[in-house]
Amino acid sequence: MASPCSHIASVLILDGPDEVDGCETCLAEGTKWIHLRMCMTCGEVGCCDDSPGQHARKHAETATHPVVRSIEPGESWSYCYIDDAVFHVTGAEAAGSNVEEPHSFNHDTGAGRLELWVGSGLVAWVHYGAVGDAINLTQTKVIEGNEGLGYDGEVVLEAIEIFREQGKSIIPSDEFARAFITYRPELHGVVAPSMRARMLGESDD
Repeated sequence: MASPCSHIASVLILDGPDEVDGCETCLAEGTKWIHLRMCMTCGEVGCCDDSPGQHARKHAETATHPVVRSIEPGESWSYCYIDDAVFHVTGAEAAGSNVEEPHSFNHDTGAGRLELWVGSGLVAWVHYGAVGDAINLTQTKVIEGNEGLGYDGEVVLEAIEIFREQGKSIIPSDEFARAFITYRPELHGVVAPSMRARMLGESDD
């Protein structure tokens, strides 16, 4: 029986990575993903077609690496973008449970609260209030046990995107600065030097 994929020769990597933080492009852009796929030619990890970025497909098209595999827990199927075929590659074992779970947001506008959930668990939230036509982030919280993973910055970035689409600006409060520069240190320049120094424990001389 002929293989459903005519690009098996492009497969060089079978097993998923031992550890993965998420979609490589989403992490760089500060965006979110749903499910993860790994390029079976070079190993790049991207997000699925149900994700906003569809980075696995974009990589396949730009790099001409047509075959990916799922690296979701318990899954070992592969897919060819060119042939539009799902199949199993001998030797490609099921992915382990160390793949990061999907991130989702719950926005309660009445309470002025935006929550970040990873899988079925609440990991961070931000409270906000309106000040004229602007939005002030009044409190950012990371649930105990989830500190240092960038969740505070992720929920703040989502809030920025939500209110940007509404034409509202964000007041750069201390909570904003703390979360934003923790998550995106390359963007330290978006806050005033005095605020940045206070948040990072630096001198503003």
